Amino acid sequence: MKFNFNIKIFKLSSIFALAFFILFFSLSGIAQAGSADNTTGFAWSDTVGWISFNNTNCDSDEDGTTDTGNFTQCQEGEVSFDYGVNIDSVTGNFSGYAWSNNVGWIYFGPDANLGAPYNLVQETDAPVTANNSQIWANYNSGTGDITGWAKILSMGEDGWISFGDDDTSDSIDYGISGDPGTEEFSGMAWNGNNDNTGIGWISFNSIDCDVDTNNFVDVACGGDNTSDTIFDYKAMSTGFNTPPYADNFSVFFDEDKMCESGTGGNPYFQYFLRWDYFDYDEHDSSSYYLELVESSWNYGTKNIIGDVIGTTQNLTVASGTQMQARLGDLWPYESNLASYTLNWDTEYKWRVTVTDVPGSSSTTDSNINFTTPEHEYPIPVFYRNPFEISEQTSAKFIGGEDSMVLSEYYDGVGSKNSCTVDETNTNCNYNWQPDAVLEISIDDNALASSFITFNEKVENFTIDLNLTDADGYSCATSVDLSTYLPLPTWIEN
Repeated sequence: MKFNFNIKIFKLSSIFALAFFILFFSLSGIAQAGSADNTTGFAWSDTVGWISFNNTNCDSDEDGTTDTGNFTQCQEGEVSFDYGVNIDSVTGNFSGYAWSNNVGWIYFGPDANLGAPYNLVQETDAPVTANNSQIWANYNSGTGDITGWAKILSMGEDGWISFGDDDTSDSIDYGISGDPGTEEFSGMAWNGNNDNTGIGWISFNSIDCDVDTNNFVDVACGGDNTSDTIFDYKAMSTGFNTPPYADNFSVFFDEDKMCESGTGGNPYFQYFLRWDYFDYDEHDSSSYYLELVESSWNYGTKNIIGDVIGTTQNLTVASGTQMQARLGDLWPYESNLASYTLNWDTEYKWRVTVTDVPGSSSTTDSNINFTTPEHEYPIPVFYRNPFEISEQTSAKFIGGEDSMVLSEYYDGVGSKNSCTVDETNTNCNYNWQPDAVLEISIDDNALASSFITFNEKVENFTIDLNLTDADGYSCATSVDLSTYLPLPTWIEN
């Protein structure tokens, strides 16, 4: 398979083969990573053959001996060293090493002692950009382009590999790009020098020379598109995937739930922690990881759920979708933590890690703390006497102490107490309210027990009792009733 763009591909002298045999063993200790790096697969050069981006390409079990577990072009039974190329999914910066059996280590940065740092530097004899400076390879997630340089270490300053065409004066355009959807490289890189040395074109994906996918090398790459069989190869990286992020945090306290009966018949918390999921690459989410701790604690040291820092919930949503976790007694829910009890009168902080389907993730602090109530809310209860009420009569509505019913309040130290008919009890403040303006009269809507007179017939009429404690926490209860026609009056003639 050959690439022919009417540009001469320069051959390396045999001295480089010997130099790289020595360099391979002298640098094997610094090329570390393998499975820890996010770039795999092969590139191809007519002059030097396969260029491997990760030792796991040919050592799938990472036992130090090559195999054909991942690629058929691998030779079995050879010594394998840890190496790999990594792309920082946030900055796009390349780092690490690739390997060629013919030219040895190809370095992607960032050690300034072995090449150029990420910031611009002047290299005396290296290929240069238009402003006479060069940088290590970098992936731009906005455009998908890969620019900058890598370095064949055995070739010294003649070993610079260009990933983007910086010479707009010629007719040859080339470059490398990365697709976050397929996670594949595509395009051509170049190494060539003024003294006619270099390895020439480097292809990162066989599809570049098999555009019609007929498995033969295209004419543009030096083949005849009919008989020169192409090898199936590509370099790939999960580093093209920009991490998703969480934003637009909010906390909603469902105060009404404090007036309902949860586990064991007691009122319970219900908080909704909400955020929007965003992904630059439009990948769906795969999960979120929520950490909730008291505000005085450090994340990862203590937690409200015993020894567990948080919990991972698998939840698939599209970018731009709101996600939420519900904290409370009810389980299960579409996305919640668990069933457990928060502490009273306690401030909490929380952060979220979101992960997309390809596996990239980021953690963001909500910067929105919330404080739980000081204690449980009061429990209003009432009954009426008589139970059946006639038109133009009065009934006593009783919300305080009686042999039949007890409203209750909490004193802030965990004790539940009964309300009384003592109107000076500031822990039980009453408010009787009808749901409509009708011909009725209330003796005093702030009394524990109050007479309500119905001057006309009503149907499905609601009476509410709102009970507020000394700390301002309140709950309401209601009853629907209808009045009856009064009994006939007996008149003797």
